[in-house]
Amino acid sequence: MKASFRLNPPNNSVCIQRHQYPLVLAYAIMAHKSQGQTLGDVIVDFSETKRRTPIAAGIFYAAATRVKKFSNSYLKSFNRSMVKCSNVVASELERL
Repeated sequence: MKASFRLNPPNNSVCIQRHQYPLVLAYAIMAHKSQGQTLGDVIVDFSETKRRTPIAAGIFYAAATRVKKFSNSYLKSFNRSMVKCSNVVASELERL
Protein backbone atom coordinates (compact mmCIF):
# COMPACT_ATOMS: atom_id res chain seq x y z
CA MET A 1 0.00 0.00 0.00
CA LYS A 2 1.31 3.44 -0.88
CA ALA A 3 0.27 6.54 1.07
CA SER A 4 1.05 10.18 0.23
CA PHE A 5 0.36 13.28 2.26
CA ARG A 6 1.51 16.92 2.44
CA LEU A 7 2.75 18.95 5.34
CA ASN A 8 2.50 22.73 5.13
CA PRO A 9 5.07 24.25 7.45
CA PRO A 10 5.14 28.07 7.49
CA ASN A 11 7.82 28.53 4.79
CA ASN A 12 7.33 25.61 2.35
CA SER A 13 5.31 22.52 1.48
CA VAL A 14 6.67 19.01 2.04
CA CYS A 15 5.31 15.91 0.31
CA ILE A 16 5.86 12.65 2.13
CA GLN A 17 5.33 9.19 0.66
CA ARG A 18 5.53 5.89 2.43
CA HIS A 19 5.17 2.30 1.36
CA GLN A 20 3.54 -0.16 3.69
CA TYR A 21 3.69 -3.91 3.16
CA PRO A 22 1.13 -6.09 4.91
CA LEU A 23 2.59 -8.82 7.09
CA VAL A 24 1.11 -12.27 7.41
CA LEU A 25 1.70 -14.28 10.54
CA ALA A 26 3.58 -17.46 9.69
CA TYR A 27 5.64 -20.03 11.52
CA ALA A 28 7.43 -23.27 10.84
CA ILE A 29 7.14 -26.54 12.70
CA MET A 30 8.61 -29.96 12.20
CA ALA A 31 6.38 -32.54 10.51
CA HIS A 32 6.09 -34.76 13.58
CA LYS A 33 5.01 -31.76 15.69
CA SER A 34 2.15 -31.10 13.26
CA GLN A 35 0.42 -34.39 14.03
CA GLY A 36 -3.04 -33.77 15.42
CA GLN A 37 -3.21 -30.18 14.12
CA THR A 38 -5.42 -28.85 11.35
CA LEU A 39 -3.86 -25.93 9.48
CA GLY A 40 -5.20 -23.48 6.91
CA ASP A 41 -2.16 -23.53 4.60
CA VAL A 42 0.77 -25.94 4.51
CA ILE A 43 4.07 -25.74 2.67
CA VAL A 44 5.89 -29.07 2.76
CA ASP A 45 9.60 -28.44 2.16
CA PHE A 46 11.87 -31.47 2.14
CA SER A 47 14.77 -29.80 0.35
CA GLU A 48 18.25 -31.13 1.01
CA THR A 49 19.52 -27.86 2.53
CA LYS A 50 16.87 -27.81 5.27
CA ARG A 51 17.08 -31.44 6.36
CA ARG A 52 19.57 -32.55 9.00
CA THR A 53 18.30 -36.08 9.54
CA PRO A 54 16.89 -38.74 7.19
CA ILE A 55 13.15 -38.64 6.56
CA ALA A 56 11.35 -41.32 8.54
CA ALA A 57 8.65 -43.47 7.00
CA GLY A 58 5.22 -41.79 7.15
CA ILE A 59 6.49 -38.25 7.83
CA PHE A 60 5.52 -36.95 4.39
CA TYR A 61 1.96 -38.20 4.95
CA ALA A 62 1.85 -36.62 8.42
CA ALA A 63 2.93 -33.24 7.02
CA ALA A 64 0.87 -33.26 3.82
CA THR A 65 -2.44 -34.21 5.48
CA ARG A 66 -2.51 -31.41 8.07
CA VAL A 67 -4.21 -28.93 5.71
CA LYS A 68 -7.99 -28.35 5.61
CA LYS A 69 -8.16 -28.15 1.78
CA PHE A 70 -5.72 -29.91 -0.53
CA SER A 71 -5.64 -26.79 -2.74
CA ASN A 72 -3.96 -24.97 0.18
CA SER A 73 -1.03 -27.37 0.34
CA TYR A 74 2.19 -26.55 -1.47
CA LEU A 75 5.02 -28.99 -2.20
CA LYS A 76 8.45 -27.40 -2.34
CA SER A 77 11.47 -29.34 -3.63
CA PHE A 78 9.32 -32.43 -4.05
CA ASN A 79 11.14 -35.65 -4.83
CA ARG A 80 9.20 -38.89 -4.97
CA SER A 81 12.04 -40.78 -3.29
CA MET A 82 11.32 -38.78 -0.11
CA VAL A 83 7.93 -40.47 0.31
CA LYS A 84 8.55 -43.61 2.33
CA CYS A 85 6.28 -46.29 3.72
CA SER A 86 7.16 -48.42 6.74
CA ASN A 87 7.63 -52.13 6.18
CA VAL A 88 4.83 -52.91 8.65
CA VAL A 89 2.34 -50.79 6.71
CA ALA A 90 3.48 -52.21 3.36
CA SER A 91 3.04 -55.78 4.68
CA GLU A 92 -0.44 -54.97 5.97
CA LEU A 93 -1.46 -53.42 2.64
CA GLU A 94 -0.29 -56.52 0.79
CA ARG A 95 -2.18 -58.75 3.23
CA LEU A 96 -5.42 -56.88 2.56
